[in-house]
Amino acid sequence: MQQFDKAINRKDESIIDEIRQKRNLLIKQLLVDSQLKEFLEKEHCLVDISAVKLQFIKRSLQELLIAPVDLEHYGRIILHLRKPEGTTTPILHSYSNLFYEEIGKQIKSYLT
Repeated sequence: MQQFDKAINRKDESIIDEIRQKRNLLIKQLLVDSQLKEFLEKEHCLVDISAVKLQFIKRSLQELLIAPVDLEHYGRIILHLRKPEGTTTPILHSYSNLFYEEIGKQIKSYLT
């Protein structure tokens, strides 16, 4: 029984690593000024944003980059991927809104 528990834990770790990699890839893309400005304009209707505010947002994103994965926030993905038929790549793509929600929460204070 203990080996079964270890296998489940390894699978969960693998799922969480996959989520972390996807989230961090998106964050790293947003750390490029042009990508961040495009994201803010498209997702939050911010066209003209000061350089100072951009730096604060980037610092906030860098903090998120090193933060652990919020298991509660990504619970739906984790539960889905625990199923035997769950595969990571298409599911992570279909849940991409969760990644953008987490990023939005992180930078919310700078968007007003």
